[in-house]
Amino acid sequence: ALEANAEERALQLAKVLTALGPTFIKAGQSASIRTDLLAPPYIRGLTSLQDQVPPFPTDEATALIREELGEAEGVEALLDSLSAEPVAAASLGQVYRGALPDGTPIALKVQRPRMARQIALDMLLIREVLAPLASAVGLPGDLVGTADAWGEGFVAELDYSAEAANAALFNANVRQGQLSGSVFAPPVVEGFSSRRVLTTEWVDGERLDRCRAPEDVPRLCSLAMSTYLQMMLQDGVLHCDPHPGNLLRTAEGKLCILDWGLVTTISPDLQLTLIEHVAHLTAEDYAKVPNDLVRLGFVPEGGETDIESSGVVDYLTFVYSTWNSGGGASKLDVPALLARVQELTAETENGLFQIPPYFAYIAKSFSVLEGIGLSSNEDYSIVSEAFPYLSKRLLTDDSPRAKAALRSMVYGAEDKDASNATPNLSKVLSMGDGFTSYSSATAA
Repeated sequence: ALEANAEERALQLAKVLTALGPTFIKAGQSASIRTDLLAPPYIRGLTSLQDQVPPFPTDEATALIREELGEAEGVEALLDSLSAEPVAAASLGQVYRGALPDGTPIALKVQRPRMARQIALDMLLIREVLAPLASAVGLPGDLVGTADAWGEGFVAELDYSAEAANAALFNANVRQGQLSGSVFAPPVVEGFSSRRVLTTEWVDGERLDRCRAPEDVPRLCSLAMSTYLQMMLQDGVLHCDPHPGNLLRTAEGKLCILDWGLVTTISPDLQLTLIEHVAHLTAEDYAKVPNDLVRLGFVPEGGETDIESSGVVDYLTFVYSTWNSGGGASKLDVPALLARVQELTAETENGLFQIPPYFAYIAKSFSVLEGIGLSSNEDYSIVSEAFPYLSKRLLTDDSPRAKAALRSMVYGAEDKDASNATPNLSKVLSMGDGFTSYSSATAA
């Protein structure tokens, strides 16, 4: 009976999340791509939250556009060109298709009314009610701090002028590297954009999960992974809203990334610490993992001894190797995993694990990317997909810390200064293959 009613319950859930407002819609968007965690009826039901949220009236949208753009030349002609109804509607705004006076097709996004008040109320409930409840049932980490980080991101997302700047910065970064010509954000039309109105050039493309060239989706998933790793580990500004409605395949096979309102910044020190941690895990250099976890903020200062004596490294190794085999969380007993984390936390006086607030947006981005990969390949491995970029980065970065991480990859846990240290030939060959795979995935 439960399975028979799954489709109806999934649609009801989508309606409830829509009624609750933008914060909960975004949670549904992230969940809608996790085919390894949710049954197909719920995937189908929640997918509507990606770009089919009920729109607000067009006359309200028109009034807001006039209010925002004021007396700018060509505003009335622009308004006359807009589609009668929005072509897409999401949690914070809706999009109309139109044209500039010279005929250039454009997408105009206009913000929903009273969004600041709605988000403030949502975040108050999450911070003051849900976060304490989650802590009370044993979920580790600074949950109030995480809620505050989410709140800051949502408030920043309401400023479309900042979104325009984020997209322009991404395009500038891409033009300087190997991704140039393969991936882009829609160019912003400056004269018709403001804090609550964003106009960009129109991009014809297909969502990755509805692409009529499914044979090209694995390449685009690899390209997306390389792009997001570059954002996180090189550029330092990470796009945090990569659901399928925001990732398009153009007719030329390029990847277009939409919706740049929600981003997070990654400091250079944190970038290198993340690279070092992945290198140590990949090389099975487990003696360095406790210090990594402290530097990343997952373990309190001074917690290295507890990590070494608690079996945490062995458990992380198991989780990492299982994830590396592909299939996402479907191959893990997620409730047991969470229970073990809670046990490890309870076994130490001040709690062993904490989830640093900065990690919330990183986890969101890469969880969604993994979900997109799993939707086209049930054995998709996000760890394997990350290896080409990591190989390229370590083989081309001359910084001392990157060189040390490279030595960990090549020599493992051996003494790197010993003259008789033996390189791991399979790792060397894998890194060479990874570098080649990166070059192929990012070729324009």
